[in-house]
Amino acid sequence: MKTSQLLSWVSFFVLMITFSGCSTEGLMEDTELPRLQLRISATDSNFDALFLEFKEIHLKMIDDESDPNCWWKVSSRSGVQNLADLDSGQFAVLADGVSAPSGMVYDIKIVLGDNNVLVKDGQRIDLFTNIIQSQNLQMRTMMNFDENEVYVFNVEFKTEESVIPGPISGQFIFRPIVNFGFIR
Repeated sequence: MKTSQLLSWVSFFVLMITFSGCSTEGLMEDTELPRLQLRISATDSNFDALFLEFKEIHLKMIDDESDPNCWWKVSSRSGVQNLADLDSGQFAVLADGVSAPSGMVYDIKIVLGDNNVLVKDGQRIDLFTNIIQSQNLQMRTMMNFDENEVYVFNVEFKTEESVIPGPISGQFIFRPIVNFGFIR
């Protein structure tokens, strides 16, 4: 009896595997989805270095902040980037051809981490950040993402303007000012 039950279960699983792979109608393949590339660059500055920690990228798919599903997290390269290395036409890629949902994209948001450091005249200074302004750097997009298309955006940090002196001597605050543009 145990052998017949075992054979029944094995047959059932074989049938399930066989039929589950038969039809792909109605399913969107990953290659059909829109693709997103997000690059960052920076303007020239007098700083030795400006290290920013990039954590996440989100797309706003519903233009209603009260909807808990309005943001869609996309795969991105997290880590620390030196903006001083990204001037003179250089850029770093935070998202490179990652799948994005099709439909209207209202905003792109870059979430920064806490490891943000300024190096000025050889001195390392931790940057203070305003959570609303820097940890949720949000740029208005208002574009319809179509299937099989690649969308390339560039975020250029205005480095000198984004770092301002704080109320305490020797303190600096990072308040990002950016040029945001669609490339293609």
